[in-house]
Amino acid sequence: MSLLLRFKTYHLVFLFCKYMLFVSGVASTFMFIGNAPFSAVIILKLVILGWIFMLFRDDRFRTRLTFYQNFAISKELLFFVSFFFDFICSICIYLILLSFDS
Repeated sequence: MSLLLRFKTYHLVFLFCKYMLFVSGVASTFMFIGNAPFSAVIILKLVILGWIFMLFRDDRFRTRLTFYQNFAISKELLFFVSFFFDFICSICIYLILLSFDS
């Protein structure tokens, strides 16, 4: 079975990005309340995720990824699915705040 179709993969990725999702959700909420465009929020999230990706290239942080690599989850897949979760959360926050605005 493909790695992307396993429920365990999504559960492990959620364990990796749950704190990042919380901080990102709060940041998205404040940016949307401040009337920032959706594209600016997504670009900011890409920049932050790129910074985190580069941070995990350091040896001190690379050992934290060993747990996920033992389950055959690559670093790229981990960050891609994390961004996907973050993108979905941003869309939900945007739609909720858009419904309150009108």
